[in-house]
Amino acid sequence: MSDAFSDAEVARLLDALSRAELTSFIERAMNVLASAGPYLSNYHIAALGYALQGVFEGRTKRLLITLPPRHLKSIAASVCFPAWTLGKAPRTRLVCISHTAELATQHHNDCRRLIQSPYYQRLFGACRIARSKNTEVEFRTTFGGGRLSLSVGGPITGRGGEIVIIDDPLKADDAASDTKRKAVNTWFANTIGSRLNDPRTGAIIVVMQRLHEDDLAGALLDQGGWTHLNLPAIAEFDERVQIGPETYHLRREGELLHAERVSAETLTQLRRELGEDAFSAQYQSAPRHAKARSSNAPGLAATCTHLNDALAIRSSSAGTWVSKLDHRMTTRSVSRC
Repeated sequence: MSDAFSDAEVARLLDALSRAELTSFIERAMNVLASAGPYLSNYHIAALGYALQGVFEGRTKRLLITLPPRHLKSIAASVCFPAWTLGKAPRTRLVCISHTAELATQHHNDCRRLIQSPYYQRLFGACRIARSKNTEVEFRTTFGGGRLSLSVGGPITGRGGEIVIIDDPLKADDAASDTKRKAVNTWFANTIGSRLNDPRTGAIIVVMQRLHEDDLAGALLDQGGWTHLNLPAIAEFDERVQIGPETYHLRREGELLHAERVSAETLTQLRRELGEDAFSAQYQSAPRHAKARSSNAPGLAATCTHLNDALAIRSSSAGTWVSKLDHRMTTRSVSRC
């Protein structure tokens, strides 16, 4: 009797994995969403997926994600995460906000396209967009949940949700303006917290590239109470990046975030074109003269100081990480930024 799985059995296993694990869902959703070239898998997608899934599961109420441009952070947080969340909990209401109405509409339409795709309907057939509310600003599911799309500073009075997602709230061109930076920070402080339907259980996600030491990310880190996933283009120290339960990617100092997508040569060119200050902020998440702030190294789990044996095996068929760990750990206080 053969131990090999049939194609149908493999498909069923992959579908079950995509329902259970956001990372797998994101990777397979790229077949629907990818507009140019093949999708290139990388550990940082697993880090994004695990951090975002922690919000859905209630482990994290305030999540800050800082990554360089063009590393799929918006696709993961503003497109795939809302769709996956509605598939599992179709009564959830999400408010998704970007710095311009045009960008907010683009993410909203991508999310609608994903939900209406055969891939998604095979996974979450019970979640359908209601005919009575299906626009470029808002859609509702037949269960009453949905996704509302807004721009920073746009009208939000009377609207709210269980999860609010802020995606790149400040344009790079506005980073040098004290007035515009302060306007975004004031808008967030005075508006967003009150948009949660239930402040006890609601969650806020901010995903962005760093632009200035006093941008919204800087203000939130100074405020405290935020779980911070920070992945610069070039690692500045050795760190463990959590990519799943009890599963980590060991990132070495000098390692590129995704060399297949953004090579060392490309980063060198970007550094020349942007200048040191802008490159340090946008690609290294380290605005010049910024105060020292903790990153995600011990932020999502206790620090492992004695690691005897760790084997991380990439499963190309399932698009997930499987970890076999045999280690002794000593812990110190866990930073949640």
